[in-house]
Amino acid sequence: MKDFPCALILRSLFLIGLVCGVSPVDAADAPLIDAAYQLLASKCQECHGDSAREGGLRLLSDNDLIQRNDSGEPAIIPGKPDRSELIRRVSAREDERMPPEGDPLSAEEIALLKKWIESGAEWPVFDAGPIHWAYQPPQRPAVPAVQEEWQSQVQTSIDAFILHRLDQNNPGLEPSAPEDPAKLIRRVYLDLIGLPPTPDQIEVFLQDPSQDHFERIVDRLLSSPQYGEKWARQWLDLARYADSNGFQADQFREIWAYRDWVVNALNRDMPYDEFTIKQIAGDLLPEATLDDKIATGFHRCTTCNVEAGVDPEENRTNQIIDRVNTTGIVWLGTTLECAQCHNHKYDPFTQQDYYQIFAFFNNTPLEVVQPNGSGVQFEVSGPLIDLPLPEDEQQKLAELREQLKRVKDEAQTREQQLAETRKTWEQQLASSLKDAPQWHTLTPSSFTSEGGSAHQFLEDGSILLTGNAPDKDTYTITFQTDLSGITGFKLEAMTDPSLPGNGPGRGSAERPNFVLYEFDLSATAGEGVQVPVTLQQASADFSQSNWPVEKLLDGDLSTGWAINPQFGKPHWASFLTSKPIGTSEPLTLTVRLPQHYGGARTLGRFRILAMTGNPGGEAISPELAEILSLPADKRTKAQSRKLVAFQEEADPQLADLRKQQTALQKQIDGIQPQTSLVMVEMEQPRMTSIFKRGNFLDPLATVDPATPHALHPLPIEKNQQATRLDFARWLVSEENPLAARVAVNRWWSEFFGHGLVDTLEDFGSQGDRPTHPELL
Repeated sequence: MKDFPCALILRSLFLIGLVCGVSPVDAADAPLIDAAYQLLASKCQECHGDSAREGGLRLLSDNDLIQRNDSGEPAIIPGKPDRSELIRRVSAREDERMPPEGDPLSAEEIALLKKWIESGAEWPVFDAGPIHWAYQPPQRPAVPAVQEEWQSQVQTSIDAFILHRLDQNNPGLEPSAPEDPAKLIRRVYLDLIGLPPTPDQIEVFLQDPSQDHFERIVDRLLSSPQYGEKWARQWLDLARYADSNGFQADQFREIWAYRDWVVNALNRDMPYDEFTIKQIAGDLLPEATLDDKIATGFHRCTTCNVEAGVDPEENRTNQIIDRVNTTGIVWLGTTLECAQCHNHKYDPFTQQDYYQIFAFFNNTPLEVVQPNGSGVQFEVSGPLIDLPLPEDEQQKLAELREQLKRVKDEAQTREQQLAETRKTWEQQLASSLKDAPQWHTLTPSSFTSEGGSAHQFLEDGSILLTGNAPDKDTYTITFQTDLSGITGFKLEAMTDPSLPGNGPGRGSAERPNFVLYEFDLSATAGEGVQVPVTLQQASADFSQSNWPVEKLLDGDLSTGWAINPQFGKPHWASFLTSKPIGTSEPLTLTVRLPQHYGGARTLGRFRILAMTGNPGGEAISPELAEILSLPADKRTKAQSRKLVAFQEEADPQLADLRKQQTALQKQIDGIQPQTSLVMVEMEQPRMTSIFKRGNFLDPLATVDPATPHALHPLPIEKNQQATRLDFARWLVSEENPLAARVAVNRWWSEFFGHGLVDTLEDFGSQGDRPTHPELL
């Protein structure tokens, strides 16, 4: 009894040989092809036959021999036994030897297989066995006759099939009586537009519940905009439509235009083949329209992982896997995902088939990016298309562009006027340099921190605070200078990458503020006494509300200057002296900066500058003064450009025009069209490989785009690579036995609660058989 199953299988194979004309004779004196077949049937088909597919390998046809199995290699390479996996495995040691149980093949049997492969590995020609119902080409069946007393209930041929099956399977059972008119109208409203009828609509139908009136209601509902909205819902579920990208970091994405496209397509009663082709490959249609491209949003609805640490290429690969699996479910009613890791165990789809379909979708760019090279958070990316602006925004945009053109023309005219007077302007500027104010960076000679902060003196004269930031602090800085006639001072609060939030304060990264209470300055000339310097006319580029810069000079240690909310950018405060300080003697300056607000709201990097010259004169930098001192023909192009920029920036009229230009451009930039995610093909196709066990990091043999061997062929010219458009047309070809069946079954399920095939997504051998196969 222990050996009974094997004996039964061998007996079955013996009978198959008789029926198919293959004589079960000894290998020694049988024809080579028949002998090789008999050997494989008796030794291998128990694990690699009709009921089992170990390792992704079946040995039932010549196609099975050359299809790649789960190892990524075909079992046999005709003409090359030494490169055939089959020969390697039957000759291997025990851990890899086939068959895994029982006696190994003898040397004579292995020699027979080698000789057979060397001769071309031909397979016996058998009569085709039964084909699974779902893969049989559809045939229009004759409409069956029904009992005479049921004839009145036959309004369409579908009724005849239903009543005929009722009579066959349940003799004596009567069909249900026609439904109450009130329930009937409620059902048709809910089925077609997803909304119940109003009491008035019900009442009107009850007054005339005729078939003609019912059909008029159906026609009106089919023409209603709500029809497309109701029926789009089940399709959008198949498309995995969502306004965000899934996963934990669930970012918003703009793809609502695809949703509207589906609604409009259903309301226009778009043919199903056109509906399919546009969603799979609308972008590849000749002279593709905006709507054609929007339709490809079907396969941009995949989830998209933008969490920190994601591998963008793995994410892209997972999205293509999702596209293949979804296509299999929606149009083929097939669990293609089984073949991602191995040949399908039950249906005639191999791992090679899977990755050949994968290749149709593989020519896509990455769909997540790191904005500004942040290195942390990712964002949804990938191809998108601009949508037309609403009419009112188009008009506003046109007006703004016209205004911008006028302002640019005025600015250009003013620039020409300044160029014509530049020589005179340079002469006047040069003559005014004697009293022009100039800023000089003071180089610190010492620094102390009452809070114990560490520091660095940087080459630009600034001081950078480092290490742990104390809660409160007071800085004291000294400078040695030979400047004379100092008329003002400037404190620059600077940013730095080492500071929280880039600074300029040392508090939290979210609020890197500082609060400075006074700017105390004293001076010592030569070996003399330290004397306080009186400052006045404080000004700053920005002051926080209730913390104005003027409070730095009031002598009150409860008031001061801060810069919330303008964090992460540099700021400055400047002061004038009540009288010039500094003579021919070296001068020692001491600055004290108290900062006792708390929370480490202290300066993180700063620099102090001194001004000489007339504060009311024309301000000019030492660099510009040097450029101006050169003859025009001795200046470099860069120096000339800096001089021109200085003249233009100092001109009030041009400055106002440029300010208007900036404001108008900002308004124009703010009127951006909304977008929708779409599919596009890359110019250079990607290489597609079979992934060992579905792992994208373990590629095996490369494959080209192709359709499953078990279904109808893809009609393309020789040496031409098939495209996504070819694949879309193949899906809805009249030769495809699955696409129409799957669609009709899904619609049937929407009306009746379950399909003719209950497993909507699986028409394969493991799915349910149809209750009424003739209707499919």
